[in-house]
Amino acid sequence: KGREFWFCFPNHIPSGANGKMTLWITSDQASSGTVTMTNGTFSTTFSVGANAITPIDIPYNLAHISNAESGIVIQKSIKVSVNPGQPDIVAYAQQYGNARSAATLLLPTSVLGRKYYAVSYTQVATSSGGQNAMSQFQVIATKPNTTVTVTPKFNGVLQTPFNITLPNVGDMYQYQASQDITGTFLESVASGVGACSPIAVFSGSSATTFNIQGCNGGQQSFDPLFQQLYPTNTWGKNFGFIPFGDYTNGNPYRIMAAEDNTVVSVNGAVVATLNAGEIYPNTYNNNPVVFTQVTSITADKPISVTQYAQKRDCSGTNNGDPDMVILNPIEQNIKDIVVYT
Repeated sequence: KGREFWFCFPNHIPSGANGKMTLWITSDQASSGTVTMTNGTFSTTFSVGANAITPIDIPYNLAHISNAESGIVIQKSIKVSVNPGQPDIVAYAQQYGNARSAATLLLPTSVLGRKYYAVSYTQVATSSGGQNAMSQFQVIATKPNTTVTVTPKFNGVLQTPFNITLPNVGDMYQYQASQDITGTFLESVASGVGACSPIAVFSGSSATTFNIQGCNGGQQSFDPLFQQLYPTNTWGKNFGFIPFGDYTNGNPYRIMAAEDNTVVSVNGAVVATLNAGEIYPNTYNNNPVVFTQVTSITADKPISVTQYAQKRDCSGTNNGDPDMVILNPIEQNIKDIVVYT
């Protein structure tokens, strides 16, 4: 829950002629506020009843980030603000079009941090529907004069670091690559005119597909991956993994370390020692292993766990499509939540 949120609608490839983008707002108490794009092209108010949900459609032509807008500072971020004196809200962003959909929980500004590791998956698709399909991240400045150092990683191999300068509140930057960018490190740093400021970071893919071990047939089921990232200071050491209901073949996963020499265990047995930004399983191919049962994942230092949904024809029930969700550590559990479906 929170009172202010920053988000964006990354490059994605919908199936069909038109993509759609919706902000979903809910709360256990009645509340109200505003939704505004940084560049001033869209603004609206909202109200939500207790235990209700309010959808706000964001114009696709105004907010969708294209391939051509990667690598430059743009103003397509969106700010959600709760009116003074009104209760906190919960917010989700969804982008969809016909058979393709992806959504993410939005994190309030109050819990944003300075250090993040991008999460995506093996970038199998190079094009879909005539558009380039790319692994990607987006970063948004919540304060003026924000500088972000990015250390890219392509299929597990570190690349040359570079800096992004975001002069204004709400400035944002989209980065894309034809290879998997999982493990790319983003850090807000002090500059000559700005302090180390909190940033909002999203990552995923504009469209991709993946199989699982023992399944390579059927349709490819290209879909976007879209998640807001948790800053490393909120990562934990204990996770519970539950396969999605319609995936009787289990689900792929990635465990990532925030610090060097992190010992990772699965159901009590040590499976890997990871350095910062490394993943287990340490594979960047389209033949991932899965967890088929409820699984305990633990480590001696903070980790992040991402759960994936593979393509429909590898699910075991012929249901579902590629997707991903970043799991919450047990240490971050709270006593009540408001969900959106």
